[in-house]
Amino acid sequence: MLAREKWQNSLTIRDEINKSNKLFQSIRNKKSEVETELRESFEETETLYRTQMKNDFNKEFSMHDEKTALKTQLQNIIRRYDATLSEMTYDVINLDKKYSDIREIYDVFMEKYNSKEKEYLEVLEQMEKEEKTRQEEMLMLFMMNRAARFIQKYWRRYRKDKKKKSKKGKGSKSKRR
Repeated sequence: MLAREKWQNSLTIRDEINKSNKLFQSIRNKKSEVETELRESFEETETLYRTQMKNDFNKEFSMHDEKTALKTQLQNIIRRYDATLSEMTYDVINLDKKYSDIREIYDVFMEKYNSKEKEYLEVLEQMEKEEKTRQEEMLMLFMMNRAARFIQKYWRRYRKDKKKKSKKGKGSKSKRR
């Protein structure tokens, strides 16, 4: 019995060893599969990572070049703006000075003009008064001449009529005699 139990124990141990070996083998196979999958995935990921890094590096490099070009353009624009602005500021200062000079000349001219205008208006008013007086005198002279002619005309008619009457009266007296 003991031999049998020993034999049975050795069979059970062998079966357990076989089971363990199969289990370890399946675990090893699964581990190898997982390891292979992980290695492939890792290699694939690493390839993608390197490709992405290369793309990102190229993109960053091109963006850096573009940024540098834009900075240069901006600096050129700022320089041109500053130059233009300084020229315009200089022009404005010159124009202000010219304006001040011309304004002074204009003010002097306006003072002279205003005094001359006053004189002109006074002379014009005087001339208008003189013209009005002359017209009034001419009107008065015309009225007096007309009145004189009218009076003379009636005076002559009166004398003529008187002479006629006196001739008629003398002539009728002489016929009676």
